[in-house]
Amino acid sequence: MDQPKTVGIINIINGIVFATIPSIMLFFVAPKLVRLYQQESIPISNFNFGYFFIYLTIFVCLASILYGILLLFMKRANKLATKCGGILAVADGLFGLSAIVLCIPTFILPIYTLSNSIK
Repeated sequence: MDQPKTVGIINIINGIVFATIPSIMLFFVAPKLVRLYQQESIPISNFNFGYFFIYLTIFVCLASILYGILLLFMKRANKLATKCGGILAVADGLFGLSAIVLCIPTFILPIYTLSNSIK
């Protein structure tokens, strides 16, 4: 297997892995938290930054997946295409890890505010 195909496979795997947790946060955790806050009449913290970063991360992950597929099916990939794929794989990993780290204080830590207000 040549180098462009290897980078393509890495891009696809990175994209899938690093898009999973932000997608779970976006589609399952955040809506339940908003509903819980509304039921308990607690002011909802500002999730806009968290939503923005999650959407940005998912966009980068999708770009990585698409570029990985492109690299897989290229007949002749030059060094620049392979280098761009490597850079995108690193960016994908950084965005994915950052999204995980930033989602915890944005979405999970407000639960402690909720538990303190119920006392």
